[in-house]
Amino acid sequence: MFTRIRGSRSRVIVTALVGSVMLAGLVAGCENAVQIVQSTPTVPPTLTRTPRPITPTSVTSPTPAASLTPAPDTRIQTTFAADVNPLTGEKVTDPNALNRRPLAIKVSNYPPEVRPQRGLSQADLVFEHILEGVTRLTAVFYSQTPELVGSVRSGRYLDLEIPVMYKSFFAYSGSSGGIRLKIQSAPWFNRVISPDFGVPDSGDPFARIPQGDKAFEHTLFAKPVLLYKWAQTHGMDNSRQELKGMAFSDTPIGPSQPASSVVIPYTWRSPRPAEVVRWRYDAATGRYLRSADGAAWTDANNNKPISAANVIIVYANHVTDCTIQENPLSTDPDCKTPGQFSIQIQIWGDGPVQIFRDGKVQSGRWVRANPADMLTFVDPDGKPLPLKRGNSWFQMAPLDTQVQVDP
Repeated sequence: MFTRIRGSRSRVIVTALVGSVMLAGLVAGCENAVQIVQSTPTVPPTLTRTPRPITPTSVTSPTPAASLTPAPDTRIQTTFAADVNPLTGEKVTDPNALNRRPLAIKVSNYPPEVRPQRGLSQADLVFEHILEGVTRLTAVFYSQTPELVGSVRSGRYLDLEIPVMYKSFFAYSGSSGGIRLKIQSAPWFNRVISPDFGVPDSGDPFARIPQGDKAFEHTLFAKPVLLYKWAQTHGMDNSRQELKGMAFSDTPIGPSQPASSVVIPYTWRSPRPAEVVRWRYDAATGRYLRSADGAAWTDANNNKPISAANVIIVYANHVTDCTIQENPLSTDPDCKTPGQFSIQIQIWGDGPVQIFRDGKVQSGRWVRANPADMLTFVDPDGKPLPLKRGNSWFQMAPLDTQVQVDP
């Protein structure tokens, strides 16, 4: 599927996270790093580059992580009653809403044509990642069911992991030939709902909604209620799943530092960011409010601001897979042109993480020992770093990303 590549629309100079646990030599040597103008006394992750081969996680064993057996802490909730959403730690009004699988939907973030998107304020989890010149989102819905979600776009490498971690359905539209084959060969292929595999893209459970002069690829929206109905009528297993791995606490546990805002420049093999994301802490609501490229985000379904109880920066090895072209018109046999080939985000094993909650930032490691495991978070001593109850945004960032944290 052809994806238009846009140029950067803004220039930013961000403050690097530099501290005692970060190797200055690594930061200085990071290829295409954003300019560093000063130091901020905050707790950064320890960045390490560990090259790993490009292999499909569905058929190979992940890199084993260290055995982490922290002592139980009664302040941390890891098991949940039937009426508590295990993805948010929150009690739901209608427990029947949890008697089903989660639903992951691929959402475009091609500015300015697709903004504001629909349905994101009701997602339990959102994953944002870099691709060909922009970022894209995978939203996971469980306790809530928006009327419309989108616009819906094509799947990427990261989407080979999410349906495994959350035992979810996966709805998307379009993908490169290589990614399509990987999805088709995945053990969870029987939970895919996509026009790639015979689902109508101009009727239920998707809808084409033309809007002015918007390009055709930005006009497809998903109807979650009808996605679940489609799954039922086509014999897909929609039974409640055992969803384990997330941990929550009412207050931060472990060392933390103030964090009134965080700025994340998304850069991949380019000196300029493709997207500049900012989360600002709102003390009145106890949540972080999102803006991108200087504009606040809202949900077109309900005009609510996009906010998160937790903003989680997952630093992971990003590898360009030169065997899968995302741009079918690419004439670059050496795989040197940004935006032409697939990016594999290697979220297995472990890596650095920063968790923003309650106006504070905590640093530690993310851990995922097995393909079916969710991402879990621990401090440098291996003790759990629990999340705040509520929704979470996962900012998937290359290892050399330089972020600015303001106290």
